[in-house]
Amino acid sequence: FAAAPAAGAGAGDAAARKLEEELQHRMNRVELLVRLGELSRAARHLSVDSRPAPATAATLAALKGKHPPCSRPIPLAALHPVPAPTPLVLEAEALRRALRQSPKGSSGGCDGWTVDHVRRLLLDDARLFEEVLGVCQLIAAGAAPAEAAKLLGLGRLIALDKAGKDVRPICVGQMLRRLTGRAAMIQLRKEVEEALAPLQLGISVSCGVEVVCRAEQAWLEMHPDHVMLFVDVRNAFNEVSRAAVFEALNESPGLRCLLPMFRAFYEETGTLWYDMGAELGAQAVESAEGTQQGDPGSGLAFALAIQGPLRRAAAAIGQTAAPQTGLCVAIADDMRIAGPPDLVTAVFAQLEADLRASAGLTVNRVKTVGLSVASRILSPPAGVRVVDAGTPPAERGVISLGIPQGHPDYVRAKVAEVFIQHAILPARLARYGHAAKQASLLLLRKCALPQAIYVLRCLPPDFCAAAASTLDGHLLDCLGSILATDFREANYPTAAQLATRRAAGAEEDGPLTREIIQSAAKQIALPIRVGGVGLFRLTQLAASSHVASVWNTQYMLSRVFPAAAAAFAAA
Repeated sequence: FAAAPAAGAGAGDAAARKLEEELQHRMNRVELLVRLGELSRAARHLSVDSRPAPATAATLAALKGKHPPCSRPIPLAALHPVPAPTPLVLEAEALRRALRQSPKGSSGGCDGWTVDHVRRLLLDDARLFEEVLGVCQLIAAGAAPAEAAKLLGLGRLIALDKAGKDVRPICVGQMLRRLTGRAAMIQLRKEVEEALAPLQLGISVSCGVEVVCRAEQAWLEMHPDHVMLFVDVRNAFNEVSRAAVFEALNESPGLRCLLPMFRAFYEETGTLWYDMGAELGAQAVESAEGTQQGDPGSGLAFALAIQGPLRRAAAAIGQTAAPQTGLCVAIADDMRIAGPPDLVTAVFAQLEADLRASAGLTVNRVKTVGLSVASRILSPPAGVRVVDAGTPPAERGVISLGIPQGHPDYVRAKVAEVFIQHAILPARLARYGHAAKQASLLLLRKCALPQAIYVLRCLPPDFCAAAASTLDGHLLDCLGSILATDFREANYPTAAQLATRRAAGAEEDGPLTREIIQSAAKQIALPIRVGGVGLFRLTQLAASSHVASVWNTQYMLSRVFPAAAAAFAAA
């Protein structure tokens, strides 16, 4: 864990000094986000080192390369089906929830407007709220004038640097479109889950990530000789076929009401604007294919487009067979297929061809991994990285959704590294949080602790005990650094030692003893309502967190992997 706060170490290193200055500057933004109540975003802002790519011609060319031309025209029957769907009638409560849940302090689109500009006005003024609800209803029904829809469909592009090797495009949509889309997703949450689960668990499914982690663990444990493929898709959201989106939308009875709104923004080529500074101004990037990530409905659109290939892969692998012979499940664009080696190879070839033909997507074989815990993968798909019985046990696994999966030796070896990643935030709070004690304490309690608890929820306690104990000490050190107090017991004498030294005439600094520090550490771990700090011990939470996750995921796991759910229920 000593490596975690090393971002500012090495005074002679120019890059380290630059990062040190940047992190100190970030604390101003962190304080603002904390005051707005955006704790998770404040934590990401401090701990994740993503930065904009330089606004150059190369960056602009890379952004254009991420937005390919249309690969397949949208069939007229998919755009204007007969009978026509009834447009969504937006509920007032859904819009109110969208206003409350929209992130505070977020960036605006091309017009500069954010929900912050209107949130309080709309929630306090009933008449104004009804007026804006009417405008959002026009957008949701696809009934806004064509000129207005074109303006609402604009997006502001941001290019994030990916270690100098590539760029990640982020699109910020117009405020009214984002607000309407968020309200629609809130209102149709149940319909979305019915359309996608149990194959797609990344959209509108509670604890979906934990369900997938638990299914992976159970399958690898119950079928150690099988192969699990972790399938990666290249530039997924920007390349998915819009034709596939509209075709799938028409096949989902509970979601066809969204077709008019999707048609207003995705029927024609959209325009995204990338700001290259005062000299070059804003440059246009055409969006003719894929979804726009500034659209709250983009995740649903993508998931619908790949639902057909997932469904056919699940049938081929035996997901619903009796007994179940394979596993097929996805979190957004991260797909897993598992089963007997020859069957997995055949289903992977089918899925790869199906994604290309129906959804316009390309599987990235370089980033796709095949894992087998107890056997050799003799005929893996070409170009896929193989981790099997020929790999040393301590290296026989993969990190999936932030959790190590594979051989028990690998999981034990990697869980400490995973916890180190969760130690970056408290380490930086300890280093830069002295001037913002309240903000730092909130982030430590509300973000740093829950990030580590996610690992405890997904892994059995015996895998996490040692690393959790170490992180407990690190969190306590962070608290001590923020409060300028040393909570390490070993640095204090016991009461008996202190009495002996004083009897011998020694001058001791302060009245603190090891017993007092131990008592303070216990009080720190208590809830705030009883006088504590709420910084709970991970070692004390490990078992209860894992059991709670098993309970929360039991229903959906019974639909994904019934045998595993039955085993957990019996245990």
